[in-house]
Amino acid sequence: MQAVPPGYELFESRNGFIDLIGPLYCRRVDGVEIFGMRVEPRHCNTLHIAHGGLLATFADVVVSRAAAVARDETCYAVTVSLNTDFIAGAPLGAWIEGRASVGKAGNSIAFVSCEVFADDALLLRGSGVMKYLPRIRGEHAAG
Repeated sequence: MQAVPPGYELFESRNGFIDLIGPLYCRRVDGVEIFGMRVEPRHCNTLHIAHGGLLATFADVVVSRAAAVARDETCYAVTVSLNTDFIAGAPLGAWIEGRASVGKAGNSIAFVSCEVFADDALLLRGSGVMKYLPRIRGEHAAG
């Protein structure tokens, strides 16, 4: 397995489902979280490229985290809708990277767009509507 690119740290989600697709890594650049992961055999379809469900789940993590970070992680951002356009495939061993931007965030809903790349080639464009839910007092903010 190839090494994780410099600057990334393991993202600790404390979410059992997300842990199934991981490990996920994250780095911050100018206050923006950039997520990454390596495509392993278990992530691939019969064509030996990353399964679309993996890419959609990865995009969902990226947009929900961007919405949460926009609110200083004081609440959860859960998915109301997620639209994905698959542009290319990510081969086994590829490093995929995703980043999102929040177009508008209100008191209860955020509109977020994202892009996912494999080794700098655009794989997926997505957009999501995220609903803010309050955190339980004293609960840790990550993931």
